[in-house]
Amino acid sequence: MVGGGIVGLAVARALANEGLTVTLVERDRPGAESSWAAAGMLIPLGESEEGPFRELVLASHRAWPLWARELEADAERSVDFRAGGRMVLALDEPRAEALREGVRALARSGHAVEWLDAATARAREPGLAEAVRGAALHLEDAHVDNRRVGPALEAAALRVGVRVERAEARSLHIQHGRIQGVHLLDGRLLPTPRVVVAAGAWSGQLEGVHPGLAVRPVRGRMIALRPPGPLPERILDTGTVYLVPRGGRILVGATMEDAGFDRSPDPRASAALLAGAVAALPDLAGLPLDEEWQGFRPGTPDGLPYLGPDPATEGLFYATGHFRNGILLAPLTAALLRDLVLGRSVESPPAFRVDRG
Repeated sequence: MVGGGIVGLAVARALANEGLTVTLVERDRPGAESSWAAAGMLIPLGESEEGPFRELVLASHRAWPLWARELEADAERSVDFRAGGRMVLALDEPRAEALREGVRALARSGHAVEWLDAATARAREPGLAEAVRGAALHLEDAHVDNRRVGPALEAAALRVGVRVERAEARSLHIQHGRIQGVHLLDGRLLPTPRVVVAAGAWSGQLEGVHPGLAVRPVRGRMIALRPPGPLPERILDTGTVYLVPRGGRILVGATMEDAGFDRSPDPRASAALLAGAVAALPDLAGLPLDEEWQGFRPGTPDGLPYLGPDPATEGLFYATGHFRNGILLAPLTAALLRDLVLGRSVESPPAFRVDRG
């Protein structure tokens, strides 16, 4: 297993639970990169349209409550799963009309969503700005503390025998069309007949991966505020920023920037996030930033992940390119890769193949 984010840890745990000997290669502390930097939102209808990807995220969303309970039992620690819903706000009339139409369409398809007029929205969330013209309430949306999920998955994986190798993978060792091992940056070779590449935004840097694996880093900046008063009851989403209540703070995110792996601070980006938060909750004005940070999402040209076997190299599999949905898709990704590696399934959905073109 190459990559120790939430996806890599979830797949490693699933394989070890089936009795396989699993070594996870991770250059940093497991769960310390984009998994740590995320907001932990579980919102399957946030950006997906009808098709295989929506089916995937809906199935994974349904799996999350049980998966979280089992993970907490295995790890003996909480991941703070909360099914409080998400309120998508309309700050002007054109957006209100668009959201109303969206609610009607989703409701006809059987999704648990309802329209709230301005007064009802403010009654549900008293701190909302007077500019709010209404809101779409997605009742089934949830969030989880991603900074707890990573350590919980690591603890659960270690408990079932996963070995963590703190090293950087340099290249894949392939002979005669079959994976033979992983070369590490320190010169060592880890021999293995099967490899799952789950290195997130860094997956494409591993020598020997399929040329169709077009993963790039998409930087996302976030800030956190610590208001003196009560927090919102649920996720708030203005279409420009989202606000997630957690641990006495409000997390505000997130930018999307094609800037490589640049970690330089950007006060203007943080100021824009703060302004977006204040537009929804005016009482946040004037608060100092409690924290600001960035992460690197694994983006792909079509926005879809790479899930499944390499068509040219036997024993090589991919679980990467999840973009903004790695945490949401962790349960289904783990189950899918487990079945593929064990031979219970012979191929992944065509939309997620590495050679989809």
